Amino acid sequence: MKRLPKLIGGIDISKHTLDIALISEKEEILSFHINNTAQEFRDFIKGVKEQFKLRNSDLAFCAEDMGLYAKFLTDILVKMSIPLFLESPLQIKRSLGLHRGKTDKADAIRIAQYAKKNFSTLRAWEPPRQNIQELKQLWAIRKRLLKVKIILKGNSKNERHYLDTIAADTIAAHSLRSLEAVTKDILDVEKHLVNIVRSDEGLKHQLELITSVPGIGNLIGIQIIIHTNEFKDFSCPKKFASFCGVAPFPWSSGISVSKKTKVSFYANRELKSLLHLAAIGNLRKSDSYLSQYFQKKVKEGKNKMSVLNALRNKLIHRIFSCINNNKRYEDPTTLSGLS
Repeated sequence: MKRLPKLIGGIDISKHTLDIALISEKEEILSFHINNTAQEFRDFIKGVKEQFKLRNSDLAFCAEDMGLYAKFLTDILVKMSIPLFLESPLQIKRSLGLHRGKTDKADAIRIAQYAKKNFSTLRAWEPPRQNIQELKQLWAIRKRLLKVKIILKGNSKNERHYLDTIAADTIAAHSLRSLEAVTKDILDVEKHLVNIVRSDEGLKHQLELITSVPGIGNLIGIQIIIHTNEFKDFSCPKKFASFCGVAPFPWSSGISVSKKTKVSFYANRELKSLLHLAAIGNLRKSDSYLSQYFQKKVKEGKNKMSVLNALRNKLIHRIFSCINNNKRYEDPTTLSGLS
């Protein structure tokens, strides 16, 4: 069992400030409020160590995973070899039961209490490799550009329906150059994403294995590599399917509540959407194994969306099988004795 440190810190992160609660072995709690800057957080750690005469190993911190806003504290704590646990906000919220009211100070205390209560099972956060960090940043840029593209396209269909042709063309012309520029930027980012992967032998090999699965293209493959951290954070396809929201769970209680198994709405919706597109892509190929599987199950009376979800699940299991066995995918329809 891991040794409990002398002080466990809970950090509530916001864009400009950090609320920190330190909880001792005797349940004593101290609260602090500092600016979210590298220098202030570094000075805070130095001051705590001097005040309580502690070493780095006597400290541990827990925070909600807030992406870019957590960069200063992650950089500093990793460099000082002080354990840091980055947890899902929902996981922390649900584990502590019902609470009324909300303040940043109270949230920091709750995070510290969560970390102390679950310390033995928490896994210290480790920074992804530089290439993975670059891929994450580029993907975030791509998401922003896609949103801008949607805004620029606007309600062109509605405008052409309600306005005359000249008026609709005039409105479209005002954003045409911007739309073309944004589209070009998206293509450039996607090209850069692929180039980063291809420049790294390990990532290149993983992408080749992933994209050997029918329906899985470069962009979906890169997303999977990012979210699995090169398959270091996920090695089990069932856990990743749950993360993507495509794993069905039973729904029953006693003899009075018995419903169909269904997926949880707690999911990475972007990955789920991409897997959905990959499944649809397989259905368009009538000779593919998954397309034949879909048609067979529908004829048996299965719900189409339920079968489609099964296809998404199968895609995940195929991807992980390729990675775990270090082997490209072979469609069962191409193997003798299987159909």
